[in-house]
Amino acid sequence: MHFLCLHGIGTNSKIFQLQTAPIRDLLGDNHTYEFVDGSLLHAPDPGTLVFASLTANDDEFFSYLDIESAKSCSKALDDLDSFIDAEGPFDAVMAFSQGAGLAATLMLRHSRQNSASPFKLAIFFSGGVPADPELLAEGIVRRLDPDVEGEVIHTPTAHIYGSNDHRLESDSQNLSRLCSVTNKTVQIHNGGHEIPGLKVREAVPGIVRAIKKVMEKTLSY
Repeated sequence: MHFLCLHGIGTNSKIFQLQTAPIRDLLGDNHTYEFVDGSLLHAPDPGTLVFASLTANDDEFFSYLDIESAKSCSKALDDLDSFIDAEGPFDAVMAFSQGAGLAATLMLRHSRQNSASPFKLAIFFSGGVPADPELLAEGIVRRLDPDVEGEVIHTPTAHIYGSNDHRLESDSQNLSRLCSVTNKTVQIHNGGHEIPGLKVREAVPGIVRAIKKVMEKTLSY
């Protein structure tokens, strides 16, 4: 599979490569990965400190969007669509935190426009809740509520998040609830707002099994 990889806020593609390396190693070498930096400079997330010895002092950190700005969110969606058109197609998306919310919003926009999903599979780590793409076009940022919208994403998905994620655990749960129960796999680890690997390493095999399980769902999707 060819994966598009989207990092979290205040990080970058280099860090996302390091975060996902143990998982990608166990997935096998028959997959390819395209890592894409956000376009907005951002202060480094505190979670990047654990990678300080593996990165350069002058590395920059990024965000894909300003969540308070509908214009910024819409531009991020348009930019991502343009990147997929130019560099794709991609079989799947692997995304963390803000990147996951962006990918989910793009998938929903395609669905509401009755166009094909940009991905056959989505792997969301500590995912953020998508915004309503139609309201973004009207200048309004409103995140979707699964109690109101129900299941709106039917592409096979894997949802991986920590039971001690005090930043986005409820968001990750809500993103999961917005996705088809028959096409999703949920894996909860003992960590926080992170991708197990450098820490919580014992969770990696279970995460890989969950990803492989949802990969099988794409064969019948």
